[in-house]
Amino acid sequence: MDAGSSSIQLMSQHSDQPVYYYHYAHRGQHSITKMLDLPKNADFGVCHADELMLMFTSNLIPPMTDHSDIRASKMLLDLWTSFAANGVPQSDEIIGHWLPTTQQQPRYLQIDLESPVLVNDVMPFHSRLDFWTTLLGSYSKVSVKEELCMNYYEDFDTSFSPSPKLDRSDSAHH
Repeated sequence: MDAGSSSIQLMSQHSDQPVYYYHYAHRGQHSITKMLDLPKNADFGVCHADELMLMFTSNLIPPMTDHSDIRASKMLLDLWTSFAANGVPQSDEIIGHWLPTTQQQPRYLQIDLESPVLVNDVMPFHSRLDFWTTLLGSYSKVSVKEELCMNYYEDFDTSFSPSPKLDRSDSAHH
């Protein structure tokens, strides 16, 4: 199981709330890679957090002038604000409904302005995530509930001691 699917499956399994998964694929006028002033001929595609360029204004980001970026911005703001207001992400820019992913049915919303669509399958880069699974190594053997509990009590109660099953020193050395 890859790291991305693993986290989504864990959230679906341990949360009583719906889990909405998306793949952002709209290449906008402004992007993180453009801000970094990387070589113009380098094509990094859509970058992590590029959607934030369409959702927030800043003195660091020039105003949007591209019509497709303005439409994509509207779609993102519709999705995020409707989700915040009623727990269901919706936009007139998307045909149909964005359904949550489940353990039994992996699905994600492909957020691409040309054809935003709900895909009933694993993410397109599913096979490339083996690297992250390898990187996590034995750390992924720690119980999710124990790790969450450990982090919570480390922040608020220094007298908490983990259960004998959680041996952080062992997972750090593998």
